[in-house]
Amino acid sequence: MGDSLRKYRSTLIKCPQAAREAFFRSIFILSTCVLLCILLLIISSCGRDNTVTEYKLKKIDPKEKASYGHEWLPLIPAKYRVGQDSVVEEIGGELTKYTKCKIFSVDNWECQHNDHSGSFGCKDGQFWRKPSWVETKIVSVWEYNIVRCKWAIYDPYDGYFWGAVRCISGCQ
Repeated sequence: MGDSLRKYRSTLIKCPQAAREAFFRSIFILSTCVLLCILLLIISSCGRDNTVTEYKLKKIDPKEKASYGHEWLPLIPAKYRVGQDSVVEEIGGELTKYTKCKIFSVDNWECQHNDHSGSFGCKDGQFWRKPSWVETKIVSVWEYNIVRCKWAIYDPYDGYFWGAVRCISGCQ
């Protein structure tokens, strides 16, 4: 084993161009694998039943130490199960049932908050909320995952590798 390592090192010293090419080839292969995994996650999450998911980002000050330079913070997605006469919201395992709803289909429905503070729903598959939350925006799953992965990858505690693993696996 020691001889092969010495031979490899001497080859790298003699051929720095070959070492650079091997390095860039391995980076290309790794990034291709990461992109394929992300594509598979997206494809596997495309099956829809009677649920709609709301993906939100909250605006934060990028100068704050805890923001690590990010402008948007991904919030826990809210899932809405649409029934015939009610909608059940699930956020982080907590369930809330809304019965003051007009439901036409999974892609077209509207509910009133139980405290009458506003309404929310889905029109042609796009989630909406009135009044909208301050400094918060509703985004697509694609934009949400890009921001979530940036947070995971640049997390100073987990580092790039474990952040990439969290990004690909979908863990928060």
